[in-house]
Amino acid sequence: MVSKKFEVPNKCIVPKILVFSDEVDSAVYWASSLKRNNLNVVHQSSFDRAIETWENEVPDMILIDTNGSNAYAQEFVGKLRKETIIPIILLTNAIPESQIIEIYLSGVDDCIFKPIKPMLVILKIRAWLRQTRTLSIDAMDTFQIGDFSLNFSERKLTIANNPTVKLTILELRLLYLLMSNSGRTVNYEKIIQRVWGYQSDIDYAALKNVVYRLRKKIEPRPTQPQYLITLPEAGYKFMPKQE
Repeated sequence: MVSKKFEVPNKCIVPKILVFSDEVDSAVYWASSLKRNNLNVVHQSSFDRAIETWENEVPDMILIDTNGSNAYAQEFVGKLRKETIIPIILLTNAIPESQIIEIYLSGVDDCIFKPIKPMLVILKIRAWLRQTRTLSIDAMDTFQIGDFSLNFSERKLTIANNPTVKLTILELRLLYLLMSNSGRTVNYEKIIQRVWGYQSDIDYAALKNVVYRLRKKIEPRPTQPQYLITLPEAGYKFMPKQE
């Protein structure tokens, strides 16, 4: 019987999990189970607050537990999937195969049937975290261009002496791609391919949303960008601060 806790080396960043359930008791139960296994957890039982928490807390993974209709969870996943590529695990009661297909098509990465013991969920989470942390950029520690310094392990950006800002995975990938092509235009198709990877159905609206959020974090005046420049009908370009 497996009982070993999720071990986190002292110098490692503790993964953050967003737990979302349509019942308060379930959200608290899973949050407590994950915390006992050395995971950083935030939980919500409100759709709107879960969306707000995802935006503010920038989790590494989302765990959803449904006790009613899976349509509620699918709506939540559908709203997030074009904005994030972090793993999403869904806990659900036994359902027909047709519904399982719909759940995966909505953007869920792993569908687990209840009842299930917490340790198996922990092991699933551990496996998904290992997979997501094999991204090529994770092999690097930091990347710097001018006053811009990216910390990949913590997903943080520092600009000169300004406060450090937390980035989502998509924001980190986009900014790294543009910074590594500093001064050059990167076209929309290449950005979508490199940032979202396998999700070829991503449209320009999703890209614009990520750019919009990123500008709010890095630009002194987001409506008058000086770093992340739009080239109409061409793409985007990163322009480092000129001395």
